[in-house]
Amino acid sequence: MQTQDWDRLKAAAEKLFKKDNGKLTRIGFDPKLPEFLPLWAKINGVDIISADGKTAQLTDPKVADALTFARDLITMQAKPSDFFAARDAVSADFFGAKNPMATGAEVSWPMEQWYLNVLSENSPDVNLVVKPITDRNGTTVTYSDGQTWAIPAGAKNPDAACAWMATMTATDTWRAAAKVRAEARAKDGKPCSGTYTANKAADDAIFTDICPPNGNTPFDEGIKVVLAGQDSAFALPPTPAAKAFDDAWRAAVDKVLNEGADPAQALADANQQAQSEIDAGGG
Repeated sequence: MQTQDWDRLKAAAEKLFKKDNGKLTRIGFDPKLPEFLPLWAKINGVDIISADGKTAQLTDPKVADALTFARDLITMQAKPSDFFAARDAVSADFFGAKNPMATGAEVSWPMEQWYLNVLSENSPDVNLVVKPITDRNGTTVTYSDGQTWAIPAGAKNPDAACAWMATMTATDTWRAAAKVRAEARAKDGKPCSGTYTANKAADDAIFTDICPPNGNTPFDEGIKVVLAGQDSAFALPPTPAAKAFDDAWRAAVDKVLNEGADPAQALADANQQAQSEIDAGGG
């Protein structure tokens, strides 16, 4: 299972999925569409939007190639509606002890690093292997996304809001939170898989002093992979029409999967819509 050689990845996924009387009962590989289209495009050597956030790049042929490949990973296992129904079924206890990794209902998929915390708490004995995602040249790449805080215009006390944000993301705060988690895991006899903070000084302290390797090889090795990849992360840049851009490319993926639309055409339509929104927003 790797993302550099797409022919090999497809062949591996084809060997690993299972069906019972025509029903998909085990997913071999889930490319996680639509949300990971930016990652598949990056694996194929292209960004879906320019670095300054002003130009949509969904018409680049490499984006269509990436979407086509990821779509085909799904359709070789089942038609998209059946695939997503199977994924919903195996994910019914995604955050519990009967998660798809523990039950074997899903073999492999790209996943945010915090899922190691879910598994270490609920399935500490799971037979887990974490591998880095690489582009087609073999260079490690990972996708940095998530949530952020914002202070609305007209807020009554923006200074307090700023102080609160600074406090919550301070190195000492992250260390304190990680220590509480480590103590709880130790009490329950479970591995501590750390806390990923987007604060390098905090991460260094957490994974060196608070949650060092503990002998649970799958998690110890998995954490090493995650930490080694962080310096290779990319993120979608700020743009004057962030939600509109996000909605456009997600809708294009949906049309490809659920309506059988041509990937290049769906992305071209989305690009036109997104660029119009970016320009109107002061792009």
